Amino acid sequence: MTGRDPKSIIDDGPMGVGQWVAVLVTLGLNAMDGFDVLSISFASPGIARDWGIDKATLGWVLSMELLGMALGSLLLGGVADKVGRRPTILGCLAAMAIGMSGAGHAQAVRWPRSMPPPRKFPIAAGATSPWRSW
Repeated sequence: MTGRDPKSIIDDGPMGVGQWVAVLVTLGLNAMDGFDVLSISFASPGIARDWGIDKATLGWVLSMELLGMALGSLLLGGVADKVGRRPTILGCLAAMAIGMSGAGHAQAVRWPRSMPPPRKFPIAAGATSPWRSW
């Protein structure tokens, strides 16, 4: 051992192949992070037509995606600090899989009658209410 700490070894040495791979993977993930917002803007006319809603209503629904990402990052960051990154990521993965499976099996766009409509988010309540005819 030379007595040097790992930080100084990384700072003083040239970047290795593993470090370049880590940078490129991170760069690719950051580029893909904005792709969902971009792609939904191209798909929104077809979604509005299929759902039978106007563009203004769909704009509110799509705006909730950004709000959900912001709130999720604020809330789940603290959860990840307490229980760890891996359990948090696996829990989010499970929640996403259940949600996508439910969305894939949905027959209509409405709030389930067995659940009370969300009172704290009136936009979501109006967009998903069971008495609204789609």
